[in-house]
Amino acid sequence: MKQFIICLFLLIIPQIQAQETGHYIYLTAGGGFHNLSCEIQNGTEKGSPGFTFNAGYGYNFTQHLGLQTGLGLKSFQSSGILNCLLIENSTDAEGDVYEFRANYNNWKENQKALYLNIPLGFQYRFALGKKIKLLTTVGGEITFPLIGNYSVTSGEIVTTGYYSQWNVEIGDAPRHGLTTVTDRYEGSLPINPSYSVFVDVGALSKISNHADLYIGAYFDYGLNNISDSNGFAVYQPDGAYNGMFGSNQIDKVIPVSVGLKIGLLWNYPCKL
Repeated sequence: MKQFIICLFLLIIPQIQAQETGHYIYLTAGGGFHNLSCEIQNGTEKGSPGFTFNAGYGYNFTQHLGLQTGLGLKSFQSSGILNCLLIENSTDAEGDVYEFRANYNNWKENQKALYLNIPLGFQYRFALGKKIKLLTTVGGEITFPLIGNYSVTSGEIVTTGYYSQWNVEIGDAPRHGLTTVTDRYEGSLPINPSYSVFVDVGALSKISNHADLYIGAYFDYGLNNISDSNGFAVYQPDGAYNGMFGSNQIDKVIPVSVGLKIGLLWNYPCKL
């Protein structure tokens, strides 16, 4: 009888280990606060809601440790508002030097971006019971911009020219580029790939022999500046509009996201 129990125990243990290690695939979706974080020198900036969708593959080396990778989509959105007077030196058609003055009144611009992300994370699992496990993933990811654009939604820019040699300020002269600008500009967002670190913390709930429901929170933080600014003014004397991210008003842009997500994991146990 004793030998039978020992043999049965030796048969059961590998099966338990097999269920704790092996391959899995996953699908998750979520959303939260996704910001193209930046500091506007003479304005204010805020983030907006965004979404994330991820699919991939993972492997559990032990009942606690694993590795995960995959592909994902993540949206970002921010907006900036300018209420300021910006001045730069310029030269008119006659060769006279003057100050080009651009007075921004509630000038609001929205920025949107969609990124493809490739994560690589290390996981730690801790069982709270037969059906519930805590799951923490820490790692890094590289993201590539798929779509990026900006659009002006409100406000005006009143432009004038000040000639210090005559102490004269000229305005309302459209032929000379001095006017009130209310155009709703749109264009491509000058952004680059991002390198980020991320942390996911959540729980797995067993719903079948090979499937778990995942619910958790995530936090991603960019490590590099994704702005590709040309260093010019937002609005130039020749009428060119560069957008806030392409101007000298912004030094750097960092993608930041935090939110909640839900998903499914399909397990394929195997013996190490």
